[in-house]
Amino acid sequence: MYGVRLSDDILLYILNFVAPKTLRQLMQTCRMYHRHGARYLLQYVITLSSEKKISSLLVFLDADEQYRLTQLRALCIDTFKPDNRSRNAPLNTSAITGMLLKTLFDRVASGNALTCLTFCDLENTLSLHPGLLDAISSLEALQELSISGIGRLGVSMMQALRSRLVRATVTHLRLDRQGEPFPFRIPAEQSAPFLLRTSQLSLQELSLYGGDITTATHDAPCYPNVHTLHVRCDRSPFTSYYARIFPKLQKFKAYDCPPPVPGAFVEAYGKYLRKSNQDDQLLRGQWSALDCYIGSPRDLYLRAFTCPIRVVKLDEAECPIIPWMLEEALADAKPKHLELNINNAILLYRQDFLDVFSQTSCKQLVRLDVRVRLRNIEAPWIYNVIGPSLDLVASHIVAPLTTLTSFSFSLDCCDLRKPICGEIGVTEEFRDQLFYTEEILANWDVDLFARRCREVNASGSLESVTAEIKHHIYREDSTVHLGSETD
Repeated sequence: MYGVRLSDDILLYILNFVAPKTLRQLMQTCRMYHRHGARYLLQYVITLSSEKKISSLLVFLDADEQYRLTQLRALCIDTFKPDNRSRNAPLNTSAITGMLLKTLFDRVASGNALTCLTFCDLENTLSLHPGLLDAISSLEALQELSISGIGRLGVSMMQALRSRLVRATVTHLRLDRQGEPFPFRIPAEQSAPFLLRTSQLSLQELSLYGGDITTATHDAPCYPNVHTLHVRCDRSPFTSYYARIFPKLQKFKAYDCPPPVPGAFVEAYGKYLRKSNQDDQLLRGQWSALDCYIGSPRDLYLRAFTCPIRVVKLDEAECPIIPWMLEEALADAKPKHLELNINNAILLYRQDFLDVFSQTSCKQLVRLDVRVRLRNIEAPWIYNVIGPSLDLVASHIVAPLTTLTSFSFSLDCCDLRKPICGEIGVTEEFRDQLFYTEEILANWDVDLFARRCREVNASGSLESVTAEIKHHIYREDSTVHLGSETD
């Protein structure tokens, strides 16, 4: 009996779903796979972290250089530091690495196909060979560039860069003694607005990790087409600086952005910084509106946006939600769509948090998504209030929102059964409380909860309600949806 013969087009299409290791094996089976398999293999990001890997890539490209160079899309150059090498490595390792990289980038430039490039330590890489700076800056097809470890050579390379970037990531972070990243003040010429000047008109998405953009505000170029900004470890979260440099911004993401003072968040200093932000925006200007803000409640409060933000997504991963701070931040943003990712279930039982939804800061809400992640360390506090807390969601969160058209509520139990630090010493009482919490959730009527949420909406505006519980140890994931579908 004859087997089914597939056309070459179908056989090549299947390669889209084959793992790199299998691809390399298939390329040794026939001429078609040997030639065209390279296109699928080179669609992945290739990380070069040793001389052996650079040599292997060069040999691979040499096998069909004219074709394979045009298929190479993304490279990641990892750090080449002497202290990461074996003690038996030859003394001229850095020189060899530099020559190999210089050869590689010369060939890549001739292919004119590389669109994505990452440097884990740009300054150290450029110092490996005097010709690397010119070889890399001569690349013309780059659309996405990620750089960290920027110094004198890095600044020179960026000034000579021929590519017009669409997306860029600039990292200025160092590690403290505990291994935690912290921002530091940088020279103006190393700040992102100056580094990316050659892509002033083409840049659309920018990620800034650490550093201090305020060092470049006085004569920094304006980036009129940047619509997405991702900020992390911002040393000085002053809103007007970003508004002036990125006037057409639509999406603002901010993570790990505490005020630049040692220790925990200080209420008095936070209010001072917030007031400074408000005054500075009145003086220097602000966006007319933002489409989306993603970050922590504290960061949203500190930045004190004086423009409306259509979608606000807040996450407790960095810092807990403080109700009075949340209320003031929402009063600034006036969102139509609010998403809250809560890591502290006891918050649902706090009256000051529930009162936020009856204030004018939430009166304009059209869509509300609440996602609660239950944690085992909360068992002593939530085991006797989890039931009443779920009842309060409908009466104190949904009911006051008269303009709400869509509401979703999710309970994620995945952390309830995670190992507890020092589990050997966990008391029997704690285990009982944890078990009781799980038992209550196992019997939670998701359908009744969803119907209750819809019933309490006196205005009749609520068109869609979704409720779910997932990752519970005793019950299957359960989702109930009432009403029309939402995006």
